[in-house]
Amino acid sequence: MGDTHISYHNWLVAVFLVTAHKIGISSLQLAKDIGVTQKTAWFMFQRINNIVNNPEDLLSGVVEVDETYVGGKERNKHKNKRTAKKNKILGEKAVVLGMIERGNKLVMQKIDKTICEHIEPVINQYISKTTVVNTDESLAYNKALGGRQRQMVNHHIGIYADGNVTTNRIEGMFSHLKRMIRGTHIFISHKHLQDYMNMFCFRMNTRELNLMNTKGLMYY
Repeated sequence: MGDTHISYHNWLVAVFLVTAHKIGISSLQLAKDIGVTQKTAWFMFQRINNIVNNPEDLLSGVVEVDETYVGGKERNKHKNKRTAKKNKILGEKAVVLGMIERGNKLVMQKIDKTICEHIEPVINQYISKTTVVNTDESLAYNKALGGRQRQMVNHHIGIYADGNVTTNRIEGMFSHLKRMIRGTHIFISHKHLQDYMNMFCFRMNTRELNLMNTKGLMYY
């Protein structure tokens, strides 16, 4: 960050504002808060997002896994930005795989499709082999979990919790993510979605830490 014309003071303030807001902060608001142009704030925003990655330690213990779709409704988009009729089902929505460890260590990863071939590599990258995994009834997990113990709730027949077996935590995180997008950023392109989700997960994973510990994690 030192190779820019932006002062260290503004960088420090920007890092604090971007990471401290529970539901995020837009580049327009960041520009107003630190007294720079929106273009400069957007540059800073992207640089800060880019240094936040998913946790390196594998998720373990009991982990909830689920998928969701992120993106605006077609009818709310300008006519020339709507997707072709051949893609009516998903439109421009992105597919997101979410994983949360009991104790609230959270990972979200954009994938192309909700099929085993796209889910399995993400599971292997982030979830320990000895983990107990809670999922819904999706057949994609039969192979994607690679032998990990599976506990299932059948949403199709209206079962959302069976004792301690549930995916309610990860579904709650999906709701938080979508509220952040709608309320703060309005729209996020597929190109930048992963960076925004990494920052969202960073906030969720560090919300119990004090400010100094949070800053240290960002630069570790």
